[in-house]
Amino acid sequence: MNRRYLIGVGNETMTDDGVGPRVAEALAVRAREFDFEAVVIGHDAVGILAYFDDTTDRIVFVDCVRMGRAPGEWACFSPADVDTHKALDRMTTHEGDLLRIVELAKQLGCPIPPITILGIEPECIGPGLELSDTLRTRFAEYLSTAVARMSEVAG
Repeated sequence: MNRRYLIGVGNETMTDDGVGPRVAEALAVRAREFDFEAVVIGHDAVGILAYFDDTTDRIVFVDCVRMGRAPGEWACFSPADVDTHKALDRMTTHEGDLLRIVELAKQLGCPIPPITILGIEPECIGPGLELSDTLRTRFAEYLSTAVARMSEVAG
């Protein structure tokens, strides 16, 4: 049986950077109703590699992404649609870039399923355990968008 994953990426201790894990947590119980599994990766981006295998049909990542939009706005795109501008001198298990992890998976010869990224523009990223009011107000929208993207036919 092939699997479909919604994976929340980000650091929950850095305000809006934690939106991805919060979306995945909120959908974890209901995910089976929609025939997918919700997973929290958090900021250990290298852990994403475990989901690139022959049994994976589709992955939707939910992540905080600076896109130059108004805070709280979102966009869906594939890794091929964008280039990373995140400056990293090295890759560790606690800092990474989703696009670089996907590229690493390709270089390692991992099977790459269809991928969608639900990117959410942050209002603030800094120490704190709560989302900004802007993202908290739109949270239900992020949940419904994530479920809709998981329901799309892969390919």
